[in-house]
Amino acid sequence: MQFQSGALTKSNRHRPGHKQRLAPRRFALSARRQLLRHRDPIGQREPADFTQVGKRTHSFRWLVFGVVLALSLGLAGKAHADLVWAGLEGGGGARIRYSADSGTTWETQPLDSGRVRPSDVMFIDATHGWAVHFNRVAYTSDAGATWTNGPAASDDLNELDFVTTSTGWVVGDSGIIQKTTDGGVTWSTQTSDSTQHLNGVSFVNADLGWAVGNGGTLMSTADGGSTWTTQTSPNSTTAYQKVEFIDELTGWAVGNRGRIVHTADGGASWTAQNSGLSSSFTITGLSFVDNQKGWVTSSTRILSTSDGGVTWAQQTTPSGISTLNDIFFLDENNGWAVGAQGVLLHTSDGGLNWLLQDNGFSGPTGDDFTDVWVVAAVPEPSASMFGGLVCSVIAAVYFANRRSPTSYPTDCVA
Repeated sequence: MQFQSGALTKSNRHRPGHKQRLAPRRFALSARRQLLRHRDPIGQREPADFTQVGKRTHSFRWLVFGVVLALSLGLAGKAHADLVWAGLEGGGGARIRYSADSGTTWETQPLDSGRVRPSDVMFIDATHGWAVHFNRVAYTSDAGATWTNGPAASDDLNELDFVTTSTGWVVGDSGIIQKTTDGGVTWSTQTSDSTQHLNGVSFVNADLGWAVGNGGTLMSTADGGSTWTTQTSPNSTTAYQKVEFIDELTGWAVGNRGRIVHTADGGASWTAQNSGLSSSFTITGLSFVDNQKGWVTSSTRILSTSDGGVTWAQQTTPSGISTLNDIFFLDENNGWAVGAQGVLLHTSDGGLNWLLQDNGFSGPTGDDFTDVWVVAAVPEPSASMFGGLVCSVIAAVYFANRRSPTSYPTDCVA
């Protein structure tokens, strides 16, 4: 069977969800619970023949049994392969490294031969994605097989976030904030009332979002960016690098001097958390999967928390690795971290063990990975007598993927 992928809106980045990063990484749960909802048409009129009612009820019970059996037969032994994109800078121009099998094999997707630094990569499903490089945002609708550059901005751009395949924002130097409603083809400039470099952005829906940057800049919007309001930072000298919200109230921002700040009220107040890092460290990567479990990267270190950032503990990484630039977790177990000199790390146990992955180059590389984004793919069921039933049920069941933007089947053909 072959799947066609459908879009899943993200409620955080996870970078919800979330660079929702879904979902993240960050997703609305109501649609996920609409599984196998049955309404007996007989119950909508007065039944004269109770024998027929009994037959229909009996048939429905067998249908439920068939669904369970179909899933058992179709999914047994089938492991899913996550889709991974990693921004790569170096002498070959701006490129994206792409893996369709959780990082086992890689291929290169050219982005722009004249530009050398993709600072952010994000996908909202298995096909629709964006990449920031210098003052442009490139977009793709075919998983990165082809990339198209959007218009040039007046200054360098740093990070973006999308809530649908159409609606997204990008922030950059000199207080730039831009919004698109057509998937990145065109962008309109919003007024931030800031001249600071903005380095991170996170939206949980089409209205509510946050942006962070140098000079302790923390700001929010409740109207899709039409207006932005400055929030109070615990330290006005922090150069915030990343921000991530997992819902409308709960979020974190990280930056230089090893600083982490947290809010539980949408940014009305921010509280400093103790990372345990000295002032010489800059935190460059941030990923939370819920309001308790999260990870950050700084230099060659990965820190994790299981209590919402009240305490942070250093995880063991392979010796000799170069500086880590970004981190992304799909769930509490599966995560990737990327960095300088082509470093790719993967864990399947929440970071208890981090393993180097082959980056797909024939030998050592001086190119640096700058950013990573992962989409959880759907396992392909084996052919069975239940065929189309398996397809429809899996499409519903795998719609629920916690935080990450997810590829799910809307139609499959045996």
